Amino acid sequence: MGKKKNKAKKKEEKKAKKARKKAKEKTKIAKQEEKNRSESKEPLNVSTSKKEKKVSLNLTITPTNKNKLKNLAKSADTSVSELIAQWIENQEQ
Repeated sequence: MGKKKNKAKKKEEKKAKKARKKAKEKTKIAKQEEKNRSESKEPLNVSTSKKEKKVSLNLTITPTNKNKLKNLAKSADTSVSELIAQWIENQEQ
């Protein structure tokens, strides 16, 4: 009887975890849509004509600069990745 209870409990936990993940994704999408509605202009020179696959990149920076970068992104209401992408796009001019 104990094994059946454990299986049922694990199945329930798995279902709850999946539901939390789905809710988190919906929240993330809603926040992004709200952000898009609130923006009155497009970000500076960000390429919108072609969607590219994003790749992961590791950077080595000091903790102080990491915090500064996070704060800049937060004040611009964007992600660190988007902030760096915008900076790169502006450098190409």
